[in-house]
Amino acid sequence: MEKCNYVGCKNDATTKGFVLSRDSQGRKHLPTDVYACDKHKKSSSFFQYKTAKTN
Repeated sequence: MEKCNYVGCKNDATTKGFVLSRDSQGRKHLPTDVYACDKHKKSSSFFQYKTAKTN
């Protein structure tokens, strides 16, 4: 089980997604994979990956 990647959080992660982080070489924002717990997945800076439905 993965742990939440938010600073100071020790909870188990329930969701995988990404946040946008600034590239150190320029001003571009790049998606960075992170894991989030139920509390932090509600953050406005967190974007949850959508999974495709299968039949």
